[in-house]
Amino acid sequence: MATTGTKATTTTKATATNTDKPKRARKRVKAGQGLKDTPATAPSKATKKKAATKKATPTKTKVTAKKKATIKSSTPAKKSPKGCLEAAVVVLTKAKKPMGCKALMDAILEQKLWSTQGATPHQTLSSAIQREIKVKKKESRFVKTGRGLYTVKEKTSS
Repeated sequence: MATTGTKATTTTKATATNTDKPKRARKRVKAGQGLKDTPATAPSKATKKKAATKKATPTKTKVTAKKKATIKSSTPAKKSPKGCLEAAVVVLTKAKKPMGCKALMDAILEQKLWSTQGATPHQTLSSAIQREIKVKKKESRFVKTGRGLYTVKEKTSS
């Protein structure tokens, strides 16, 4: 009986200290950020809904002559190749002869058809060409003519 009396007094002390502090509600801020303590005087859900329903008027942005010039210049008149394989097709069709991957990559980078930060772009090109030949077989755009030499498959009219 004596132990239950001490427990009761302990709990009353704990509740007394909790009432001294201002009440705080716990609120989830964003996914992944966890929970954040906010004061109980934070705006209610109803006020937030009213604020969210108000539509903001769009502000007009001025398009200057410089912006117009950059917009016009950014749209290319000629379709440029998107990857190293497309660039290789362009270079090989112009060359009309088999080329090795190092020479092919030098020509691609010189003509600025493709850019890379890699240390060995010729190996990337070589593996991409070999993969296309292996996977697409007869539908591949490339033909291996010798050891490390590739050319573009000639289009035959049907």
